[in-house]
Amino acid sequence: MTPMLTKVITKLPIRPAAAEDAVLIQLMTQAAYAEYAGTDAPSSVTEERAEDLQAVLASGETSALIVEGGGLPLGSVRYQVKDGVLYFFRLGVLTEARGRGAARAMVVELEAIARRLGCQILRCRVRMNVARNVSLYESAGFVVTNVETVRRGVVDVPTGTMEKVLL
Repeated sequence: MTPMLTKVITKLPIRPAAAEDAVLIQLMTQAAYAEYAGTDAPSSVTEERAEDLQAVLASGETSALIVEGGGLPLGSVRYQVKDGVLYFFRLGVLTEARGRGAARAMVVELEAIARRLGCQILRCRVRMNVARNVSLYESAGFVVTNVETVRRGVVDVPTGTMEKVLL
Protein backbone atom coordinates (compact mmCIF):
# COMPACT_ATOMS: atom_id res chain seq x y z
CA MET A 1 0.00 0.00 0.00
CA THR A 2 1.19 3.49 -0.78
CA PRO A 3 1.63 5.98 2.09
CA MET A 4 -1.31 7.96 0.66
CA LEU A 5 -3.63 4.97 1.03
CA THR A 6 -2.50 4.15 4.55
CA LYS A 7 -2.81 7.70 5.84
CA VAL A 8 -5.58 7.90 8.42
CA ILE A 9 -7.30 11.24 8.66
CA THR A 10 -9.13 12.01 11.87
CA LYS A 11 -11.31 14.98 12.62
CA LEU A 12 -9.86 17.15 15.34
CA PRO A 13 -12.38 18.05 18.04
CA ILE A 14 -13.44 21.68 18.05
CA ARG A 15 -15.46 23.23 20.81
CA PRO A 16 -17.03 26.62 21.40
CA ALA A 17 -15.04 28.66 23.88
CA ALA A 18 -16.51 30.17 27.02
CA ALA A 19 -15.49 33.41 28.70
CA GLU A 20 -13.59 31.27 31.22
CA ASP A 21 -11.31 30.16 28.36
CA ALA A 22 -10.00 33.70 27.83
CA VAL A 23 -6.61 33.12 29.49
CA LEU A 24 -6.09 29.87 27.54
CA ILE A 25 -7.05 31.57 24.26
CA GLN A 26 -4.79 34.54 24.94
CA LEU A 27 -1.82 32.33 25.82
CA MET A 28 -2.30 30.12 22.75
CA THR A 29 -2.74 33.12 20.45
CA GLN A 30 0.33 34.87 21.80
CA ALA A 31 2.36 31.67 21.42
CA ALA A 32 1.09 31.14 17.87
CA TYR A 33 1.90 34.73 16.91
CA ALA A 34 5.28 34.77 18.72
CA GLU A 35 7.10 34.42 15.39
CA TYR A 36 6.23 38.06 14.69
CA ALA A 37 7.46 39.34 18.08
CA GLY A 38 11.11 39.66 17.07
CA THR A 39 10.37 41.26 13.71
CA ASP A 40 10.02 44.86 12.63
CA ALA A 41 6.29 44.18 12.27
CA PRO A 42 5.09 42.66 15.56
CA SER A 43 1.48 41.54 15.89
CA SER A 44 -0.89 43.64 17.95
CA VAL A 45 -1.85 40.43 19.79
CA THR A 46 0.91 41.27 22.28
CA GLU A 47 -1.15 44.26 23.41
CA GLU A 48 -4.21 42.20 24.28
CA ARG A 49 -5.26 41.51 27.85
CA ALA A 50 -7.06 38.35 28.96
CA GLU A 51 -9.62 40.33 30.97
CA ASP A 52 -10.62 42.30 27.87
CA LEU A 53 -11.01 39.09 25.88
CA GLN A 54 -13.03 37.57 28.71
CA ALA A 55 -15.37 40.58 28.68
CA VAL A 56 -16.09 40.42 24.93
CA LEU A 57 -16.60 36.66 25.08
CA ALA A 58 -18.97 37.03 28.06
CA SER A 59 -20.93 39.79 26.31
CA GLY A 60 -21.39 37.72 23.16
CA GLU A 61 -19.77 40.48 21.08
CA THR A 62 -17.13 37.96 20.03
CA SER A 63 -17.25 34.16 19.92
CA ALA A 64 -14.34 31.74 19.78
CA LEU A 65 -13.50 28.15 19.00
CA ILE A 66 -10.78 25.95 20.46
CA VAL A 67 -9.35 23.03 18.49
CA GLU A 68 -7.90 20.11 20.41
CA GLY A 69 -5.84 17.05 19.68
CA GLY A 70 -5.00 14.25 22.05
CA GLY A 71 -6.93 16.05 24.76
CA LEU A 72 -4.71 19.12 24.52
CA PRO A 73 -5.56 22.55 23.08
CA LEU A 74 -3.82 23.14 19.74
CA GLY A 75 -5.20 26.50 18.69
CA SER A 76 -8.10 28.89 18.59
CA VAL A 77 -9.93 31.39 16.46
CA ARG A 78 -12.28 34.27 17.24
CA TYR A 79 -15.21 35.46 15.19
CA GLN A 80 -18.04 37.94 14.94
CA VAL A 81 -21.22 37.89 12.88
CA LYS A 82 -22.69 41.07 11.44
CA ASP A 83 -24.87 41.88 8.45
CA GLY A 84 -24.63 38.43 6.87
CA VAL A 85 -20.84 38.20 7.24
CA LEU A 86 -18.92 35.91 9.57
CA TYR A 87 -15.61 37.67 10.16
CA PHE A 88 -12.91 35.59 11.83
CA PHE A 89 -9.63 36.73 13.25
CA ARG A 90 -6.71 35.67 15.44
CA LEU A 91 -6.71 32.17 14.02
CA GLY A 92 -3.64 30.64 15.60
CA VAL A 93 -2.18 27.17 15.99
CA LEU A 94 0.64 26.41 18.40
CA THR A 95 3.91 26.01 16.50
CA GLU A 96 4.44 22.43 17.64
CA ALA A 97 0.90 21.49 16.49
CA ARG A 98 1.15 22.89 12.96
CA GLY A 99 0.81 20.61 9.98
CA ARG A 100 -1.89 18.43 11.57
CA GLY A 101 -4.88 20.16 9.99
CA ALA A 102 -5.92 22.27 12.98
CA ALA A 103 -6.17 25.54 11.04
CA ARG A 104 -8.09 23.91 8.20
CA ALA A 105 -10.42 22.21 10.68
CA MET A 106 -11.23 25.58 12.26
CA VAL A 107 -11.92 27.15 8.85
CA VAL A 108 -14.25 24.26 7.96
CA GLU A 109 -16.07 24.66 11.29
CA LEU A 110 -16.36 28.44 10.79
CA GLU A 111 -17.94 27.84 7.39
CA ALA A 112 -20.45 25.42 8.94
CA ILE A 113 -21.32 28.00 11.61
CA ALA A 114 -21.70 30.72 8.98
CA ARG A 115 -24.06 28.55 6.96
CA ARG A 116 -26.15 27.69 10.05
CA LEU A 117 -26.43 31.39 10.85
CA GLY A 118 -27.42 32.28 7.29
CA CYS A 119 -24.27 34.27 6.51
CA GLN A 120 -23.45 34.84 2.86
CA ILE A 121 -19.76 35.65 3.33
CA LEU A 122 -16.87 34.26 5.36
CA ARG A 123 -14.15 36.92 5.77
CA CYS A 124 -10.70 37.28 7.31
CA ARG A 125 -7.64 39.49 7.05
CA VAL A 126 -4.16 38.14 6.43
CA ARG A 127 -0.62 39.43 6.08
CA MET A 128 -0.01 39.09 2.36
CA ASN A 129 3.68 38.33 2.92
CA VAL A 130 2.85 35.15 4.92
CA ALA A 131 2.39 32.86 1.95
CA ARG A 132 1.34 29.79 3.97
CA ASN A 133 -1.66 31.69 5.38
CA VAL A 134 -2.74 33.09 2.01
CA SER A 135 -2.35 29.62 0.51
CA LEU A 136 -4.43 28.00 3.28
CA TYR A 137 -7.36 30.32 2.66
CA GLU A 138 -7.08 30.15 -1.13
CA SER A 139 -7.16 26.35 -0.94
CA ALA A 140 -10.38 26.66 1.06
CA GLY A 141 -12.01 28.78 -1.65
CA PHE A 142 -11.20 32.29 -0.42
CA VAL A 143 -10.17 35.11 -2.74
CA VAL A 144 -8.37 38.37 -1.99
CA THR A 145 -10.90 41.18 -2.25
CA ASN A 146 -8.79 44.08 -1.00
CA VAL A 147 -5.19 44.84 -0.05
CA GLU A 148 -4.16 47.74 2.11
CA THR A 149 -1.05 48.75 4.00
CA VAL A 150 -1.07 48.56 7.79
CA ARG A 151 1.71 50.16 9.82
CA ARG A 152 3.17 47.67 12.34
CA GLY A 153 6.20 48.76 14.30
CA VAL A 154 8.49 50.53 11.88
CA VAL A 155 7.31 48.85 8.68
CA ASP A 156 4.30 48.82 6.43
CA VAL A 157 2.62 45.42 6.15
CA PRO A 158 0.50 44.60 3.09
CA THR A 159 -2.69 43.19 4.57
CA GLY A 160 -5.36 41.52 2.50
CA THR A 161 -9.04 40.95 3.08
CA MET A 162 -9.95 37.45 1.95
CA GLU A 163 -13.52 36.30 1.44
CA LYS A 164 -15.42 33.20 0.56
CA VAL A 165 -18.92 33.62 -0.81
CA LEU A 166 -21.22 30.94 0.57
CA LEU A 167 -23.85 29.68 -1.85
